[in-house]
Amino acid sequence: MPAQAALWALPPDVACESPSGTIWNGTCGELHVDAVVLQGVSWQLHPAALLHLRLPDIASADAAASGHAQVELARGGQISIAALAAQIALPGHLDW
Repeated sequence: MPAQAALWALPPDVACESPSGTIWNGTCGELHVDAVVLQGVSWQLHPAALLHLRLPDIASADAAASGHAQVELARGGQISIAALAAQIALPGHLDW
């Protein structure tokens, strides 16, 4: 099943542009979450994880915000993030 087939399940404030791959192993050219835009977001979904609404391997190759995490969707729309490792560029210049 192509990745684009799963876009209906995204929350209203999340948009995936240029999806490719499959729902099991895919990418978004750009992922928009409110005002945040991430480039090169990828995921690897394991069928058994769907029972817990867990997306175990999500990664961003964006130069300004690269990283990876495990994401789980909980009842009531809450999102739990675990094993987060990220590098985020801070705006401006810091002088110490």
